[in-house]
Amino acid sequence: MKTINRFFLSATNIVSSPIGRDTVGSISIKIISTVLGFIISVLLARVLGPSEYGVYAYVLSLVSFLSVPSQFGLPQLVVRETAKGIAQKDLSHVKGVWRWSNKFVAFVSIGLVFLTGAFIFIFKNKLELDNINVLFWGLLLVPFIALGNIYGASIRGLGSVIVGQIPASVFRPLAFVILILLTFWINSGTTTADIAMLDYFSASVLAYFFGLFLLNRVSPQGIKEVSPRFENRLWLISAIPLAFNGGMRLINRQAAILLQGFFLNDADIGVFRVAMRISNLALFGQQAINVVLAPRFASLFVKKSLSRLQSLVTRGSQIGFLINLMITTIFIFMGKPFLRLVFWRTLSGSLFTCANSFGWSARKFEFWGCFCASQHDRS
Repeated sequence: MKTINRFFLSATNIVSSPIGRDTVGSISIKIISTVLGFIISVLLARVLGPSEYGVYAYVLSLVSFLSVPSQFGLPQLVVRETAKGIAQKDLSHVKGVWRWSNKFVAFVSIGLVFLTGAFIFIFKNKLELDNINVLFWGLLLVPFIALGNIYGASIRGLGSVIVGQIPASVFRPLAFVILILLTFWINSGTTTADIAMLDYFSASVLAYFFGLFLLNRVSPQGIKEVSPRFENRLWLISAIPLAFNGGMRLINRQAAILLQGFFLNDADIGVFRVAMRISNLALFGQQAINVVLAPRFASLFVKKSLSRLQSLVTRGSQIGFLINLMITTIFIFMGKPFLRLVFWRTLSGSLFTCANSFGWSARKFEFWGCFCASQHDRS
């Protein structure tokens, strides 16, 4: 009985602590985001059908692929450097990394849009008209998503972990769901891939301005008056391993769909996209924990609290693994009837793909890269 009481007392203390509150809030937002993402997948799969959904999925993968060089690992760097500046009470450093990261991301992302647009224009005769329309709206997404992620990282670096996740994880998918339903109603129950991409672009623009509004609300007093201090070369060098780490993860997720565009038809790509989208459910626990712990890694490293840092990494790994194991077990026993009920019947054959991805995801600990970067970066 005493052991049980000690367990509940310990659990209560953990939940009531700042890290505990942020963890619970972050997991709650991740659950909401996952539910909204699932609703989006169901709506698009049902409304568009396998073929149109395959076109949408392929272009969205291309957009995600282009976001690697446009962001260049800067969201993780901004979280770390913002937390570092706040811990040292150095607002000039914070303002400098914010301004530099925004200019860098805007320049690179807009440049990528123009280069890719020029490529599409040159080879437009070899592309279908519908695909060009989807590509057009998809390319316009790149700078808004990239800059929106920088705003969210800035907010999280200030310690507002939960607020920093709202624009991208809650507001954007919620706005997308509303726009999908609205266009579906206006078009009398029919829609196409280019209209769906236009809806996603509109939702991303709204999320971008909402993130800017939140950043202005939570910014520390006096930051507008201080002069920014730039460490461009040091920040750029520090971002390289973060960009490589994030890029490899994204390539691992999106390269399969991009390569399938050369060998499979749009319907098969749509089926594969839904299967992989469901398998990503296994990662939501690790991703939620990573968002909470990343700024604390930076803060503890600056303060040289390496023992607390090691303890934080160990506990985060254990919690992420347990959440993944629970989701995987449920899906193994209930996955097939679930796929048949919610999506197309042909998708039930993808149960092995989903289950295999669940198991592989159990080996991933995304926040480990943030820890290693803060541990080995000499900045």
